Amino acid sequence: MIYIPSILFSILAFIIYKKSKSINLAVWLSIVYAISGVFSILIDNKNLYSFETKSYQISLEASLIYMVILSFTIYAISSFNLPDIIKMKSIKRIRLFKFCSIFVFIWFITSFILGFNDMISVYLSDEMFEIKKSVYEGTKGPSWMLSLPPLVRLFYAIFNILFSCTWALIYIGIYSLTLENMSFKYGIMWLIASLSGPVSGIIGADRSQTAYWVLSLLMCIIPMWKCLSNNAKKRISVLLFGMFIFFSIYIINMTISRFSDRYAGGAFDSVISYLGQSYINFCYFFDNYKLPYEHWGILFPFISIYIFGIPAGGVPIQEEMSLLSGKFTGVFYTYIGHWMIALGQYWAIFISVLYIILIKIVSRKFNYKTLYMDDLYRYLFVVSLIFLGLFTYYYAGVGRLVSAVFLYCFIKYIK
Repeated sequence: MIYIPSILFSILAFIIYKKSKSINLAVWLSIVYAISGVFSILIDNKNLYSFETKSYQISLEASLIYMVILSFTIYAISSFNLPDIIKMKSIKRIRLFKFCSIFVFIWFITSFILGFNDMISVYLSDEMFEIKKSVYEGTKGPSWMLSLPPLVRLFYAIFNILFSCTWALIYIGIYSLTLENMSFKYGIMWLIASLSGPVSGIIGADRSQTAYWVLSLLMCIIPMWKCLSNNAKKRISVLLFGMFIFFSIYIINMTISRFSDRYAGGAFDSVISYLGQSYINFCYFFDNYKLPYEHWGILFPFISIYIFGIPAGGVPIQEEMSLLSGKFTGVFYTYIGHWMIALGQYWAIFISVLYIILIKIVSRKFNYKTLYMDDLYRYLFVVSLIFLGLFTYYYAGVGRLVSAVFLYCFIKYIK
């Protein structure tokens, strides 16, 4: 069973490529999940099973559910009629867009400067395991925001939420770079601001934020790459290369510091476990997990927290279900697995089917040679559930969901 996902998704990538005659997002999705499947094989070959899965044998039923749902979802996404070369509609409210670009850039730069000491101390630390442990236990030192005056702190808290959807910031930046009447600097401001996710991840000694940023960049740049001028491509490549070096050093240092003593093979084994565990954990919980109760906060975190007063969010739900079920759920199992932990196996399957239907509905209205800014945004929002769902459900918390909606309203207004 362990070999099937990598083979299946590789075949799916080939089929979609032959059908579309291009390497589109559906092809890349298949490749991403195929690569994850290869790392699952390495987990099995090197016996890197952890927590609940150490003595678990993958069942046919769980494996089929995993592969069928993901395959149908990816194939549904391939039905989007997104031409290889798209003409992007210009923005009408250019002055407002430029003002907001400067505002977002200043927000990020001031946040970066104020949190620089915290970030650099973690970036250069060789005790990241202890730092991450203190984050989990709630014993990490006070955030830099606590040193700010109350009104200023409130200001930053609000905009930290409104701009917390990394892929949306990247999308706005790249889209503006495709426009002939827009200065290059405004697009770069949004791209730089999107680094707020990885930077906050560094402060918390976390690598998932950086992984999400890389996946977000891939998701946004593939549909629009051919629309960029050669000059824009060169400048973006230089900028991304610098970012790649910076975050690669951090990821390597953090991985060695946190995991070199945990695995016999050192840090490389931890990378294998990180990238390959989703399939194995999904199958394990599908076969063995008994739902304590249905927590709809996984889909409606804002309503759950602010109307019913029930704690929600990805990690809080995992902690709650771990406590009540007696099984450690704080692992990766794809977005479907995250739904399963909160709502159970049957609801997870049902919602996944609804998601596929939603993709088909949206795709029927997506047949444009010329796209407005909000058209492509809706497409990427739908795709983001699975593209950023390799590990867990991306919108489990209030922040990213509110941010995605807010930035969509912003795009809708300025288009």
